Amino acid sequence: MMMRGLKSFTNVEFVTDVLCEKHKVPASQRPNVRSQAESIRSCLQQGLEYRDAAIASDFSRPTLIYYSIMSLALCEILFKRDANYRLGKLREKHAHHGLDFSFQGGSRYQQISASDLAVRPLDKGTFHVWYETSEDRGTWGEVRTIEQGGGQTSGLRMFAHPAPGLRRYNFQRVDLTRLAQNCPGLFYESSDLGISLAFARVSLDMTINKSTQAGTWRILVHPGERAALEQVLKRFMFHPRAVDLLQVREFENGVSVSVDFQLGTDYLLFSLPGGFALDDTKMLLSGDDINLNEFGIYYLSSYIAGMFARYYPELWAKCSEHQTSLYLLIDAMMNAAIERAPMLLLEEFRREVYVLS
Repeated sequence: MMMRGLKSFTNVEFVTDVLCEKHKVPASQRPNVRSQAESIRSCLQQGLEYRDAAIASDFSRPTLIYYSIMSLALCEILFKRDANYRLGKLREKHAHHGLDFSFQGGSRYQQISASDLAVRPLDKGTFHVWYETSEDRGTWGEVRTIEQGGGQTSGLRMFAHPAPGLRRYNFQRVDLTRLAQNCPGLFYESSDLGISLAFARVSLDMTINKSTQAGTWRILVHPGERAALEQVLKRFMFHPRAVDLLQVREFENGVSVSVDFQLGTDYLLFSLPGGFALDDTKMLLSGDDINLNEFGIYYLSSYIAGMFARYYPELWAKCSEHQTSLYLLIDAMMNAAIERAPMLLLEEFRREVYVLS
């Protein structure tokens, strides 16, 4: 279903219509928009073919996944940005990956760790343009409304929206270990991989009673590793007038924070880390302040792994043959990238959030 939805964006006329509406383009400029839609189709087809090749590959999988994700990143740029970011202009001004790989390990494959593999983002190139274009997911939860007549409705709502405007790097270098710690695709296998994730599982909900003109907002931080929970909680910020109204209840390795309020108040304002969808009721919030969304995690990790496999093939071959901890981590991250990167692009196309169940 997800792949079928994504492939619908290879339909040039459909994408032309979407772009004209999205960017409020006059009818006289439709031929130029159609050219952009054709470029999106080409990049999307290429990205999906690289993905298919990666699925069928082993030794070259990380490199193929990187080129798949870079093609998908170009789709997002072409979809969101204006004509100054068409392919010809990108080649003219950003003819570079936008990334610089570094390897600090030695010649003994057994001793190479994920921390030895790192990347530095540059101020030009494809990654730089994608990063400016990218957005956080924000945080969301369930809203239950009690109507005056006694009926009830419920649904999901965005509580904290991502900051507007172009993004800027808040990191100068990042290694594969840190990327793994912030990779939601590893949530269910992190302990097997020996990775301590930076996440806390969080549920948000709000109840609004129209009869009493009052409501309750609640955030539940589910039990988890204490160190990660503390880092996540440090990133919660509330309006000063709401602080005294907060009701905090701690339990073993978890906490619940709620506030009762009157409808129409102007102090129910807060800031939370961006969320990653875990399921339809819970998010993962990170205690790490790295300004990188999930697609970006796969973008950088596939670049690191791809460059390592490509330029150090003798070490990669040994890691693969002996199933080292580094190989198992890279393999898990690449599998997550194969599964989730197309879905994340479809979210950007449709402005929706999807959950893999």
